[in-house]
Amino acid sequence: MRTIYREKYLGVEQSAKLEGKTVSIVGLGGIGSVLADMVAREDFELRIIDKGRVEETDMNRMSLFIEEDITKFKAKQAKTRMQKINPKLKIKSFHEDLDENNVFLVKAECVVDCTNNEEINKLIFGYCQKEKIPLIVAKYVGADFRILVANKKIPKKIWENFLKFPRPEEKGALSAASHIAASGVLVDLFKNFLGKNPSKIIELDVWDGKLKKKIL
Repeated sequence: MRTIYREKYLGVEQSAKLEGKTVSIVGLGGIGSVLADMVAREDFELRIIDKGRVEETDMNRMSLFIEEDITKFKAKQAKTRMQKINPKLKIKSFHEDLDENNVFLVKAECVVDCTNNEEINKLIFGYCQKEKIPLIVAKYVGADFRILVANKKIPKKIWENFLKFPRPEEKGALSAASHIAASGVLVDLFKNFLGKNPSKIIELDVWDGKLKKKIL
């Protein structure tokens, strides 16, 4: 019953292709936690990675968590919440800071990097490009977000320009930006697994409705 409306839109055969696909979500902040909430309701097998704690200042942007989760470890609490959403969900959680020695933890059929951390972005990007793993990177600040879909080798200049983006700690953030970004990432996950997704960069200002899209 969970997928009946997805099947109506995609068709039964296409929808079935999504079942059992493995996804890693790195970073359970504004985008990552909202995406995790959505993914828990699908048929993916999931790996979640984050060493941070749930903070009160983030609660307006993180729909997965509730008040009693504040100060607790994100990865552990996210797994608990997601299993309540979907008891059949296959999920592994890792309370880890990624480095060169454990970056292999992200390995999946598609990796989603929501860390908003430039050093971690570079680490995951390098690993996924080397291992030829499809990667989606999502960043947001204020009312703006940008998404990179890397399903092939991406030139260094394009990648470095993509990373030049402020952090929410610097300029604030609207919850609408993180929620819409997470929705966009979920659609790109579907398209990746259905073989219908070119490498691209999408940028959207949710306040002014300004959209930019570049196929790579």
